[in-house]
Amino acid sequence: MASTTHHMYVGKLVNKHFFGFEGEDERLFLLGNLVVDSAKKPTDNRPNTGRITTHFLPGLDEYSRAPEDLHTFDQYLPDIEAFVKEYETSLTDPFTAGVLTHLITDKLYFGKLCPRILGNHDIPESFTNRDWITFTREHLYGTYSDHDYIAPIILMDSNVPDLSRFEDFISPVKELDNEAIQEFITENVPIYKGIEEIINNKDIDPITRQEKYESFLATIGRKTTSNPAFSMKDVIGLGEEALAQIVDFYPNHVNIQGR
Repeated sequence: MASTTHHMYVGKLVNKHFFGFEGEDERLFLLGNLVVDSAKKPTDNRPNTGRITTHFLPGLDEYSRAPEDLHTFDQYLPDIEAFVKEYETSLTDPFTAGVLTHLITDKLYFGKLCPRILGNHDIPESFTNRDWITFTREHLYGTYSDHDYIAPIILMDSNVPDLSRFEDFISPVKELDNEAIQEFITENVPIYKGIEEIINNKDIDPITRQEKYESFLATIGRKTTSNPAFSMKDVIGLGEEALAQIVDFYPNHVNIQGR
């Protein structure tokens, strides 16, 4: 899946140029756009909260054989049509619109970006989907630890939303677990707030700001990389394509900017 930073960038772009949500609605939209990745592992008491469920991947078994041809990522593409059919009457709800934006972004991520980066790698016959996930994290390291490269650009003057206020939030999308959402907020929001405060501190010189930034990354266990898998151009393209596709699901929509 695309990283939290990627989703934050795409979500803000889509909202700015299409939905036009403001205030509480904007925060709900960004919340939905981020917490699709909040899933916990399924348990006996919580059987439907894995990422397979939250990403609408009903046919995917993480222990089954990974695709032989890494140019084909079909089984990792969210079933957006199934999501739209299930929530057709509530697609204008800010949170639900955020979830849809996340699914579209991940479909583009696996459908276009991943094949380009991973398509030339051979994988063992014994590879399962779980092995493949580990493999992608190793070869796409920059997409999951991209704070040092992309985050400063995306978060500059971005005003990371305060999602901590949603402590009593109940998701209208039943595939998302409310407890998992709270854990996601608790873990991620302080990280991005901390990064943003350092990046946007104009009272310190650039060298000191960079040193503080890298020090903060170290305290949260994030490594830096000088060779990210994707460039900022890739992320911008991801946002532009997601924006183009979201329009198809709202043919009668006009946002606050008249678009």
